[in-house]
Amino acid sequence: YLGESGDRIPTNVKGAVSLGNPFLINHSMLRSPWSEILTLGAKRSIVKHRESMTKMNCHHFQGAIKKALFHSSNLAQMSAHTVPHIIRNAPQHPFETSIGYETEHAYWRDASSQKYIAKIQVPLLVCFASDDGIAQQTTTAALGSCLANPNVIVVNTPCGGHLGWHCSKRNNPFGSFRFKSTKEEDKSWDNRMIIKFFNAIMMRRYHEMRVENRTTLAKEAIESSTSFPSKL
Repeated sequence: YLGESGDRIPTNVKGAVSLGNPFLINHSMLRSPWSEILTLGAKRSIVKHRESMTKMNCHHFQGAIKKALFHSSNLAQMSAHTVPHIIRNAPQHPFETSIGYETEHAYWRDASSQKYIAKIQVPLLVCFASDDGIAQQTTTAALGSCLANPNVIVVNTPCGGHLGWHCSKRNNPFGSFRFKSTKEEDKSWDNRMIIKFFNAIMMRRYHEMRVENRTTLAKEAIESSTSFPSKL
């Protein structure tokens, strides 16, 4: 959204945070066993909606679904079978609807947000963990695009998995499981980081508004002091 909006982004949007964002979606880069686990979930979704899918009369589509269910062991293989039959919309006018992609790589590129990073005009905090089995490889591949934009800040933690930045004191190894605790040390680290980031943005905006108000008052004072009454 930030990249697509570019310099047309609403003035009330002052910043954003992106956690565990792969940026470059590529199912072939998913680590095991996450790829196999997500594949099972995708197959379960197909089975759940089988009644609707059986109403499709296209034998090519039915053949692709069968291959996705019975001849795919990972998401990359499922994508290769199904992307030629996925309905998509062109993002620019006249917003034409098309069916299918030539390759699974074309599908991944179309679904990725890396191409929009250069157009981001507001502060964006990107955070990912080195042991993130889902997003680490692709996020690392997109680091060049992130660092080339001065509005993007990248935080890479040594651990945390995929969106799992739970924390605790050194002498409290089970603190991360105390979800009902109100103690500061038992809270999720990423939540505290996000709050501090947005607080910094709000404070910066507050100071900018004060400067703008002072400038406006100064201009009004100058204008009033240099204006002459129309009648004496």
